[in-house]
Amino acid sequence: MEAEALGQCVPAQAVILETRADSTYENALYSKALMAQYNLRSALVVSSDYHMLRSRLTFLSLFKNTGDALTFTSVRDPLFAGSIWWTSGRNVRHVLREYGGIAALYLGIAPYATDTMINRSHLLSYVFNS
Repeated sequence: MEAEALGQCVPAQAVILETRADSTYENALYSKALMAQYNLRSALVVSSDYHMLRSRLTFLSLFKNTGDALTFTSVRDPLFAGSIWWTSGRNVRHVLREYGGIAALYLGIAPYATDTMINRSHLLSYVFNS
């Protein structure tokens, strides 16, 4: 995402990356802390096209009532074929992971439940990350 921003003439000093997160929830949480650290009131949230809906829902829930302005934009993942996602195991895993995460948000399960379950389970990690 950094390369995409720099390729679109965004000055390098204007790009602040969050690099610690292991989940979408953690990314939103750490990004919120970075914004406070740099005294920022707005941010551009960039994610892949297939992940943008869950990213947006997660960020909006964590930034609710802060007054911070978030703008969301997606970048096409050249390895994700959205119109024929069911033809690739990798793409099927992405779709299942995204819908599982969105369902977890709406069911009131911890916002990071899907990523955490996948990352901590050897079987799920193998299925979704290989």
